[in-house]
Amino acid sequence: MTVSGLGRHLRGRDYLPRLDKVTCTSWADTVTVRMLCQRDVANRRILEALAA
Repeated sequence: MTVSGLGRHLRGRDYLPRLDKVTCTSWADTVTVRMLCQRDVANRRILEALAA
């Protein structure tokens, strides 16, 4: 999740969003996460691009 820009590495610690739900179908795998505090709208655009 750090590679996708959803997590952060600060002072030697990784801060990652919590997984809420993972759904697997024959077409796609969908991952629903609970975002970290203070994440901006730009990250939402990243998520939408990854989902496409």
